[in-house]
Amino acid sequence: MKCVSFCMTVFLLWGTAGWSQCDSPKYEKQIAKYRKAEHQKFRDPRQSPLRENYRAYDHLDYFPVDRKYCVEARLELTPDSPEFEMTTSSGQKKQYKKWAIARFELDGQEYALSLYTSLALANIPKYKDYLFLPFKDFTNGNETYGGGRYIEMHIPEGNTLVIDFNKAFNPYCAYSATGWNCPVPPEENHLQTFIHAGVKDWGH
Repeated sequence: MKCVSFCMTVFLLWGTAGWSQCDSPKYEKQIAKYRKAEHQKFRDPRQSPLRENYRAYDHLDYFPVDRKYCVEARLELTPDSPEFEMTTSSGQKKQYKKWAIARFELDGQEYALSLYTSLALANIPKYKDYLFLPFKDFTNGNETYGGGRYIEMHIPEGNTLVIDFNKAFNPYCAYSATGWNCPVPPEENHLQTFIHAGVKDWGH
């Protein structure tokens, strides 16, 4: 009986090794729920970056959900990286620090993106584990916003992290020309590939 119990435990541990949210059978539903919440936020005048005459639009335009764009990345922490100023769309600067380099594979190719922490948010309790990932790719200026897109994440416990490009969103500058200081993705985060995932450009 002990052997059966032990063997079953080993089987369960082996079967869940490498398991991530990307593998969940409910993944598509989770993305649909995320997008519905974004839709509600954009229609709420207290949160929306849209001008009033645009808030009645049914939804934002997204690429179809594609699991291949939900990737598990290996982390190389960069605790000795200096603080630096990231340029924004208005020409102002915001203070960030590189937290890690995330290395991942997509379509058989290796890529790397830097993850940042915001010095302005570092002392706010609810943002203590906040990670900021701004990036550009070959879709910018055509299918997606020319200024790049963002992904928000949280500091993980281990040495891997899931990057879900299906949750990539536009900076608020994509919806309003004034009133926002949106960080411009640093050159080190310019991906030399097409990311057909996440939100598309705002065409209004």
